[in-house]
Amino acid sequence: MPASARRRVLGEYNPRLPPGDRVLTLEQARARARAWKSLIKDGKDPTVEIKRQKRLKRENTFGAVAEAHLEDMEERKLRSADSVATTVRREFKALWKRPITDVEWADLKEIIEAKKKTAPYVAHHLFSYAKSMWNWAIAEEGYGLTTSPLDRKKPSKIIGSKRPRARTLDDDEIRRVWQAATDVGYPFGTLVKLLLTTGCRRGEIAAMLKTEVRGGVLRIPAARFKSDVDHVVPLSTLAQEVLDECPRLKGPFVLSTTFGAKQMSGFSKAKRRLDRKAGLTQGWRLHDLRRTVRTRATWRRTWRTCWRTGEASRAPAHRGRGRIAGVAAGASRRAASPKRRRPAGRRERTTKAANRAAIRVRTASARGSAARRRARRRSRSLRRP
Repeated sequence: MPASARRRVLGEYNPRLPPGDRVLTLEQARARARAWKSLIKDGKDPTVEIKRQKRLKRENTFGAVAEAHLEDMEERKLRSADSVATTVRREFKALWKRPITDVEWADLKEIIEAKKKTAPYVAHHLFSYAKSMWNWAIAEEGYGLTTSPLDRKKPSKIIGSKRPRARTLDDDEIRRVWQAATDVGYPFGTLVKLLLTTGCRRGEIAAMLKTEVRGGVLRIPAARFKSDVDHVVPLSTLAQEVLDECPRLKGPFVLSTTFGAKQMSGFSKAKRRLDRKAGLTQGWRLHDLRRTVRTRATWRRTWRTCWRTGEASRAPAHRGRGRIAGVAAGASRRAASPKRRRPAGRRERTTKAANRAAIRVRTASARGSAARRRARRRSRSLRRP
């Protein structure tokens, strides 16, 4: 035997023990021997390679890969980086210290299905976050991953179809929510009132700066607006009165619990408190206020002129063309009763009647012209000798 040759122990094997109690079965020993021969052929020491893989497992935990992925999202300046980081750290806490190579689909499925019972939309987000993280880790080629446990998995079969919400608040619910917001007070109660008076998204109001409110107008910069464009929101008299009631803070934020240094947070806890005061039993979300504003803007008399000219879509920041008009505007323009769509229907009927009248006028005009031409031809024929 050469001096450099060393014996390697594959494992312990005792044929007298039951198969479940054996440390290493004969089939496993043969498979390990073939793998070691392949490593030796490549010039690698099997024991050194095993130690290296164990070290990588300790370093490349689920939490380490997740943090690296979240850091990459922040470097790319993705607007959703903060919300994704909060959700991933909270929901995947059970897998945080496990090696990423040991996490299987059954582990992820257990977490996603548990969340599906209480929050189906969050379950869809967890599926997307996990799939994005695994694809990113495989592309980096530094975490020992070659396949993803979410390959060929469809969230619609596991969680169900992701249907757009159609919940709007009626007059009584709006009154109760407004009164409860008054009782809750600043800052969450002020947030709810501004959502009802502006139709903006929660994040746009919660992160509102003092410098963005000037001359009865709220100017939301493209950096924190969904469509990556600057958006101008005219403030009504009621909205301005709500803003005037806010305390004067030293920091730049209008709504804050840290004297303006940071924007407000803790929406879930404050929302539960508001629900108890309002006495609302049916499930509703803060984004439903935006849908309510958009729905009522389509049928209120005071908005008819805006609706005909397209201004009703601009107030809640829905474009008139493209994906936003087809998806977001369609999902937000929900009506609780057929009466709410009456103005739009009247406008359509008026347009159709006007078109029919125009056709009749053109037809009569054409007939009159033809009759005049026939009379002229007749008079010319009579004049001829």
